[in-house]
Order: sequence, then structure tokens, then C-alpha cells
Amino acid sequence: MTYEEHEIMKLLGKTDTERYNQLMDLKNHDPEEYKKQMEILKFESKSEPEDNLSKITNDALIGKGDILDDFKEVMPDILESDGIYYSNSLLPYENIKKAIKNIYETHQKAAFIISKSITIKGKILNTKYKHKENISLLKIGKRTNKQGIEEFEIFFIGDRADYRHWRIIDEICGHFFIYELIYNRKKYLIFSEEELSSEEYFIEGILIENDDLGDIGHHTKISLKLPLIFVNKAKPRIIKYQNHDELFKDVKNMSLTKDKLFSFIYSRTDGNSYRHPSYFEELDAAFLFSAKYGDKPYSLHRLDIARQGAGKTFRIEAIHEKMDETQDIVDGSGSTLKVLIPSFKNIQAEQGALIKSNRVCCVDEFLRILCRIPKEDREPQLGALNPLLEHSVREFGSGNCSLVGSMKSKLLAVSNDIYGTKTMPELCERIDNPFLSRLLVWYLDKKHIKFIEKGEGKEETKLKIDKDKWLSIYDYMQTFRASYDNENVNEVYNRYTETDILPEKVRDVYTARYKHHINCLIDGLIKTRCLCEPDPSFAAKEEDYRLLELMWGTMLRNWIDVKKQELDEMAKKQLLTQSQRYILEIMQQNGNKIQVNHVQDLDCNNPVFQIEGLCELGLVYRDGSYYRIQESIKEVVEVVQN
Repeated sequence: MTYEEHEIMKLLGKTDTERYNQLMDLKNHDPEEYKKQMEILKFESKSEPEDNLSKITNDALIGKGDILDDFKEVMPDILESDGIYYSNSLLPYENIKKAIKNIYETHQKAAFIISKSITIKGKILNTKYKHKENISLLKIGKRTNKQGIEEFEIFFIGDRADYRHWRIIDEICGHFFIYELIYNRKKYLIFSEEELSSEEYFIEGILIENDDLGDIGHHTKISLKLPLIFVNKAKPRIIKYQNHDELFKDVKNMSLTKDKLFSFIYSRTDGNSYRHPSYFEELDAAFLFSAKYGDKPYSLHRLDIARQGAGKTFRIEAIHEKMDETQDIVDGSGSTLKVLIPSFKNIQAEQGALIKSNRVCCVDEFLRILCRIPKEDREPQLGALNPLLEHSVREFGSGNCSLVGSMKSKLLAVSNDIYGTKTMPELCERIDNPFLSRLLVWYLDKKHIKFIEKGEGKEETKLKIDKDKWLSIYDYMQTFRASYDNENVNEVYNRYTETDILPEKVRDVYTARYKHHINCLIDGLIKTRCLCEPDPSFAAKEEDYRLLELMWGTMLRNWIDVKKQELDEMAKKQLLTQSQRYILEIMQQNGNKIQVNHVQDLDCNNPVFQIEGLCELGLVYRDGSYYRIQESIKEVVEVVQN
């Protein structure tokens, strides 16, 4: 039996089944006559006048006493004055509406109650308006029926309402900030009396699946299709760990090592992990764990470029799956720049993937998006990306609408080296340099690509980490910076600021913002090592600086085709890492050679990779079971050592 049928039986009494059946027949076949008969029935059931207050039409008085008990902590305030009240009750909106009607019927007090009936987690995408908007939450209507009896009705926000026969005598309004939020890939409108920022929140409140929001839509131009959430309480993203001790206590049982961590990062749902060369795995982990840096802090952003077959898509799919993103991977092969940045084609603004993303925004075939823009329009259009990449709060708008938002995530973009972008100098000729400087550009070298093509990195996953625990680790790493010696980092950075080996435009990109990038990188390298050792100091060791030097030199060598450069003393000295200079010194001490099987025992970072780099530079060559220094450049090597 429905509630309405139950109420009819109460009015008739349990024995009057004949009239009950007549009413049910009218309800199904003559709704208008049914309404009239119900009004007569309600009038007949009244034993005495009720101080000009009749029962509220379509009332829902089930469990009247119990339902009001849920709001006993706010009832004294409600009885004091009309208004908006926040309750710890878990009752959903439909039950709240019944309670509000009961309160009005009993005490003639109008209140809008916001409970904690739902809890969601999602990212605030943008502010719909700069200031609070005045929103009508409920209206109280009054009329006199045909029997001369005064009736009252409460019209709630979200309900389909017809005011034509009612005189509105009271109204509860509230001033709210209005935001958009994505939860479980569904968009909601968030109404909050407190101002929220563009980040992830845990929100408790009431959900209103709107039936008719004409009043709101008329005044605010809000989409009437979105469900509404009125906020009772909003907590920013909860960081599970409050300090390093809590972090290491929680991960202790994982017996974490770098090898296990990297295996997890590149793992996929098939149970396998698709690994990369170790120095590149260090780069990815450092990228993920690095915190914001700068006077106006913003995150490290990446652009990785290589020819087809380098495992780029496979890699970002593995990383994206672990980041609990509501924003899917952006496929640049068929997209325009509007997929990334706010757009205003319709009356409702679209935030774009960079704002929607919560932790890491993954973009495949990124250069196709950029190069699809006509050259004459490229610079101003890419300029719209710059404040987003710097995590600046900006108002974006057009004649149709506007929004206030900011990017909070990191950008991880990958791309094939399409025509005119195969080297960093070519890329700098095609893409706006101020924009390009905001990305750490990494060209995958031939050894890396061969490693992927041969399938050398495929293995059974060595470690599985619960997603909540992984996200807790990731989120905590964003809350602090590791400690290190700035002079050591600047020494690596400054080595390349005034060298002739970098063309002018490349050097301009490098000097513009790469000091920011190198500081983010060393921060992430230290955190990766400390997490896996474990080392709760999160302070740099010599090996961190050596690894930074290796990666930084590798990045710059991959920017240009070094083999085509003149092997002059200046270039050699600047392009060699400290570890490579150490290897050359050891080889000189041993007759300009070293046995292949002894290389791995050298006391430096990743010696096999280092000596392969020396071979690529033409300083060293392999001769059977030995590596030897090239005869023609021994003098250059001697200068390098000095």
C-alpha cells in the first residue's frame, strides 16, 4: 500500500472499504473528480478548526514523531526563527521535505534543513559566478478552497510547481556559491554557503534530483539537467599521513624497493608490467612524486616525444589507471585545443581536460593538437594554456558565459615526432617558445626505443598496491619538498646556460623555466629513493645529485643530434656527466680500455648506461670484450678530465 492509500484508509476508517474502492477507481479514471472527493473527505474528517491552518496538501506525515527526532539538535533554533539549518541527520531529501511540512503544520515555522544524507568525493571544477547567488529554497503558498477553508502548500526547490492558484506568503532564500563537480563521471552543481577552491573535496549534504528548476534557471542560466547538492560540510582532500613516521609505518610491510615500485607503476590489468630503462623509470617516479616549486608554485609538466612503437600510449594508460581520474586520457589524434582549455560554444562553459583533471592529465598525440592550429593563430591560442600550466586562478569567458577556475593537476603528454619536431631545435621553430618552456621536453633515444621494441621490459608484476594506499602515498608526497643543496643543483643547470651546443631558441626555452623543472626533478628523485630505502629524512645524498646529472645530461643530449656536432673540447666537457668523466678516468688509468664485464662493477650511477652514452658520443667504442677510448680523440678526453 502506498503512503497516499494509507492516508485515505486513516481518514475513512478501516471498515469503509466500499468508499475506498470508489476513490481508487476515480483516481485511475477521473483524476479531477478524485481530487474533489478527497477535499470533501478531508473536510468531513475535521473535528474542529485548526487555527486557520488546514492539513498541507499531499502531506506525508508517516513517522511524524520519529522524523522530527532526527532534527532535535536544530529544533530549538527553528522554533526561534525561520531560516536555513544544518543537521547531522542522515535522512535524505524526500524525508526532510516531510519533516519541514510537519514543522510548518505544527509550529508555523518555515525552515530549510540540509542534512548529511550523502557523501561524495570529487573535484570542484570551477566557480559558476564570482559572488554568491540568491537561491529560493522553498515557498509557502496559501489559498481558500471551494469549501471556504484556507489551505497551505510548501513548494520546494526542484519540485514541479504550479503557483497559479496560490498566493505566496512566505519564502526561504539563501545566498550560495555555485560550483560544478564531477563524481563517478557524473557532473553535479554544488551549492555552498562557504567558499570552496578548485580542488578535491569530500562533501556531505543533500542531493536534489531536480524535476523543475525554472526559477533557478531563469535567473542564473544554470543547466536544469544537472542534479544539485547542497553542502552541509566540505573537507578538502584528506591526506592520510600527517607526517613521515605515519607514512613509513604504513608502507613498512610492503618491503618496497625501486624495482618493485617501478614494476607497480607500469603494471596493467593483464598481470604484467611493461618496464622501461631504469633512468627513465626514475624520471617517471620523480615526476609523480615531485611537489610544486617556485615563488608562485606550480607542478612539473612533461612532454615525451618519440617515433611510433616506443610504448608511449601503453605507459600513460598504466599511469592514468592508478590516478583515480574522472577525466579520461585525451586522444590528440582527433582533438582540437578546445578539449584542453575552457570553451564557450554553448550557454554552459566547458572546463576542458586540464581543469577537470585531478592529479595527472594524460594526453596522447599532444603535438597533433598543437600543430593542428594554424601557424598564425598558434601563439595566441597556446597563450591560453600558460596560466593553466602555472596553476593560476583565472576567469575565462566569452559573450555566452564565463567561469573561474584553475588547473591543479600535472600534465603528462606524449606524442609521435611528427614532421618538423624530430629534434628540439625543430620543435622550437614550430611551437610557441614561452609555452614550450613550461614543459620538460624529453626525447626518447634509440636505445630506449629498441628496449621497448624488443619487449625487454615485459615481466610479471612484482608488486600490487591497493589504490587507496597508492593515492595516499602520492597525495602526501605533494604536501612537502625534500631538502637539498641548491648550489649542487644550480651547478648542473648552469653548465648548459651559456654553451654554443644549444641553438639560440633552444637556449631561450632552457633559460626561461628549466630551473623550475630541475628543482622539481631533484625533489622527486630524493623522494623516490627515500620512500624505497626507507629514509625518513627526505634529504639529498650524493647519489641523488649524480642521478640528476645523468638524467639532465641525457635529456639535453637527446634534444640534438650530438654526432653531427663538432667534437670540440667545450662541447665534450659540457655534455658529459660526472659519472662518464669518472669512467674515462678509470679507462685512462688502465691503458685507455676496460673489460665489458667489469663495467657494471664501476663505482658510479648506472655505469652500463653511462658507457653506452660515451659510445654514442664517439668517445668510446666496443672492441670484442673491451671498451676502448677512440685514438683520434684521446687529446679531447684528456682535456675533459682536466
